Amino acid sequence: MKINFVLFCCLFLLNNNCRKEDKNDILKSIVITDNGDKFYLSDGIGKVYKKEGLKSYKFFVPHKSLNYIKEIYVSNNLEKLSDDHIIHSTNKDSIRPKQRITTISFYFKNNDKKQITFQDDGYNSPMDRFPEETIKPIFQESFMLIKKIRDSTNERSDLLR
Repeated sequence: MKINFVLFCCLFLLNNNCRKEDKNDILKSIVITDNGDKFYLSDGIGKVYKKEGLKSYKFFVPHKSLNYIKEIYVSNNLEKLSDDHIIHSTNKDSIRPKQRITTISFYFKNNDKKQITFQDDGYNSPMDRFPEETIKPIFQESFMLIKKIRDSTNERSDLLR
């Protein structure tokens, strides 16, 4: 009986020490900055701050979208990227480079911050010229969320998915 208890305790302690921390739980919120507008996304709540002033709009953030972004972040080991990772469009021959800048900032519960910035010429669908396949789904989901938010505030959205 004592041996079973000792074995149980050893296995329990080993299991707890070997268990990886769930990285989805350490991500606090996501901020998307697109064309000067800031979209604050957190579980269930969100706010948009417009570049023309201090106008703010509240909107509902679908848990499914936010969890999908977190899942991609964790599964593709994006924590290994630099804190300010910049991606340039594959359209090198553009007449007007860097016209559209979209930044996704990840805020963590330990007050760390990681930014991924995509600089594009702003023509048509930016996802057609996205160079990094591991990060592309995060920007696709983010652009879809921005489009939904802009459409719900009766603002024309030029983002194509």
